[in-house]
Amino acid sequence: SMATGKALHCPMGGTLPSVNGKGAGKALRMRACEVALERGFNTLLVEPAHGATRHIWTKYCGGIVRGEASSETFASKAGDFPLKGSESSVSVVEVVLRKAHRDAAVYKPFYLAKIVVLSAVM
Repeated sequence: SMATGKALHCPMGGTLPSVNGKGAGKALRMRACEVALERGFNTLLVEPAHGATRHIWTKYCGGIVRGEASSETFASKAGDFPLKGSESSVSVVEVVLRKAHRDAAVYKPFYLAKIVVLSAVM
């Protein structure tokens, strides 16, 4: 879906602390999946930085954690590590909204070739 432009990237979302535990976060994320599907996307890529949010994306939205990095490894432009000592992490979660035949493994060499050709042109 990324090679065909059918993947939506959502790097950040938030819920007010005053509504924690009332289902607002779950409702917002489930609605995000519905809107992405309505607008023709096959995949939604999200980056939850909180365990509760990651839980919503994986349990209720069917997401799969594709990668995770500790916040301690984040380096600022100045070269320091402002989050050193924190125990948080950031994940990359993929929510497949619609199975597309173009996402099958047999097409991957063609998409790789497309990326190589386009990067050579640029």
